[in-house]
Amino acid sequence: MIFWVLALKETEDHQGLEQPVG
Repeated sequence: MIFWVLALKETEDHQGLEQPVG
C-alpha cells in the first residue's frame, strides 16, 4: 500500500513522532 510507504517515510523523517504499527 502506498499509504503505508508514505507513513514509513514520514516516520523516518520525524524519527519516532508517529510510528506506524505493522
